Amino acid sequence: MVNSKDKAVFVCENISLPRKFYELVAKVLFTKFLVAKIFFVPALSLPLYLTGLQTGIVVECGFVCTQIAPFYEGFPLTRALKNVRASGAALTEKLRELLVEDNPDKKPSFFLQRLLDEIEAKYITVPTRRQIDEYMKDEATIQEMRAKVYEYHSSGKAVKISYLTRLLATTALFGDVDNDEPNIAYAFCQSLAQTDINCVRKVCRNVILSGGCAMLKGFVKRFRTEVVDFLTGRPEFERLRHLKDEIRVKSLNFFSSTLVWVGASASGSLIGVDRFMVTSATYTAAEGKLPLLMSDFLFEYEREKVQRPVSYTHLTLPTIYSV
Repeated sequence: MVNSKDKAVFVCENISLPRKFYELVAKVLFTKFLVAKIFFVPALSLPLYLTGLQTGIVVECGFVCTQIAPFYEGFPLTRALKNVRASGAALTEKLRELLVEDNPDKKPSFFLQRLLDEIEAKYITVPTRRQIDEYMKDEATIQEMRAKVYEYHSSGKAVKISYLTRLLATTALFGDVDNDEPNIAYAFCQSLAQTDINCVRKVCRNVILSGGCAMLKGFVKRFRTEVVDFLTGRPEFERLRHLKDEIRVKSLNFFSSTLVWVGASASGSLIGVDRFMVTSATYTAAEGKLPLLMSDFLFEYEREKVQRPVSYTHLTLPTIYSV
C-alpha cells in the first residue's frame, strides 16, 4: 500500500463524463485521502506525448465508444470531437450473435465476456472491404465459409468458430454508413471535415490509434484503406481529397491498449507540470469548485451555452519540449 497523503494524483479525464463525477472524485481525494494535488488531464491527449508532438489526432477505440479528438499545438479542437458507437462492446455483441449461429446448441449466456475476449484475441481479424465483397459475392461462397469451422476449447467445452464469423465480426467497427451503421473511419473523416482548414493537414500527419480494438490484426490497414476510400469517394469530403496521401498512422513501441496510461506517466515527468494542477489549498479556497474541465466545456459547447473561447491555458497540454 502507498501512503496517499501529500501525493500528486493524475486523473485521466473522460470527456463523456459530467462535471459532477470529477467534483466527487476531487472531494474524495482531497478530504478522505488527503492528497496534495490533482492533475485533471484529458485522456485523449495523453497518447500524443509518446509521439513527441503536440499536434495530431487521437482515435481512442474504447469498450463503450470510440472517441476521436484532434489537437493543434496542444489545444483540443473541441468543435471536431467525435463519439461513435463502433466500439469493443459493439464488437462483442456482434461476435456473440455470430457464435450463436455457429453453435445452435449453446445459449447466448454461454458466451461470457472472458470467453469472447479470448476468441477476439486469437481468431478475429479485420479484413478489408474488398475482401468482404469478394467472399460475400454469392450464396455458395457464403455457405462454404460457414462450413469451414475452427474449434476453440474453453473449460472443457468446444466452441465452433466459422470462417464467416471471423470475416463479419468486425463489421461492428466498420459498418455500412449508407445504412446508418457506425464506422470508425467515417467518423474520423467527419472529424477532419470539422477541423480548421488551416491546420487539418498538419493534424492528419500524426494519427494515433489507441485502445484494445486497435490491436486486432488488420485494423490499421482497414482503417487507412477505408479513410482513403471515403476521402476520394464521398461527396461530403470532396474538399478533403487532397489529404488522401497525407494520412500518417504512427507506429509506437507500446501496446495500443496502454497508450493512455503510458502517456500519463510521460506527462508526469514534464518540468512545470505543477502549474496545471489543482492543489488542496486552491480547492479549499474555491469551496470545492473545480476550474473548467474539458468535459464540461464540451457539454456546454454542444448545448450552445457558451461561445468558443480563444484560449484556455489549463486545457492545453504542458509543453513536451521541457522534459
